[in-house]
Amino acid sequence: MNAMIILNYNDSDNCISLVSAVKNFGCIDRIIVVDNCSTDGSYEKLLPYADEKTDIVQTDKNGGYSYGNNYGVRIAVDRYYADKLVLSNTDVIVDEETLSASLNAIGKDNIAYCAPLMQYSYKSEPEPMSKRSKNWFSMLMNKTITGTLIRKARKPKAHPEGLHKIEIMCGALFCITAKSFSEVGMFDEHMFLYFEEETLFYKLNKKGYETIADGDHKYIHAHGASINKSIKGKYRKFVEGAKSEKYFWFNIVKINAFSKLIYNILASIIRFERFVGYTLTGR
Repeated sequence: MNAMIILNYNDSDNCISLVSAVKNFGCIDRIIVVDNCSTDGSYEKLLPYADEKTDIVQTDKNGGYSYGNNYGVRIAVDRYYADKLVLSNTDVIVDEETLSASLNAIGKDNIAYCAPLMQYSYKSEPEPMSKRSKNWFSMLMNKTITGTLIRKARKPKAHPEGLHKIEIMCGALFCITAKSFSEVGMFDEHMFLYFEEETLFYKLNKKGYETIADGDHKYIHAHGASINKSIKGKYRKFVEGAKSEKYFWFNIVKINAFSKLIYNILASIIRFERFVGYTLTGR
């Protein structure tokens, strides 16, 4: 049983487009649209699209990305006994061949996670490979003004063709086995938004699971369309992301007390830099 969870927040138009596109996919047995307690009447607009294959449900609160996706996953697993999951934002465009390829890849040879390559338009190049932060210090240094300039000057590495191992990837659309997702405790609901992928990959790798990408297939992600409905303004997004990152290093990785002290000092400096920068540029 393959179930697709689509998380919506104040984005019913994109959500309806996606549901309409995937409802006839043979590789998807059940679609579960989770309205994350939208404030614009999205739930009522989505209800007419419920049918024998599609559930339209609403959470009791807007608990963020993790809470909303977990809500849908529990329905998929407990009610429909799904063993493979597709988790998707509303603002994506994907074809059946692409989705089917990633679904077919998981559940074999200890592969828990697979996603096609993401691009922002049909004309753009796919997003390059990303590396997961090896330690909290290097992650923070990359966020300083100097670190940001150095990082942007580096030439990113493109994804190879075919199925290949990855350290981390954007979570706008991905496939994962229900077994592995359950074993790592699903998404951590202490995180409202951002850093969910980092946490998920960290936990999957610690359990010995393989995480891969499909270099032969791509999907379109209107980057930020979903997030912009939840949090407006770059500084507010930065602050929310910083909260999730701190939670990851303090509560998931569990760095020591001295590291926490230095972390808090550096994080405060970076937050001040961003506040000044965004204020001056009106963002």
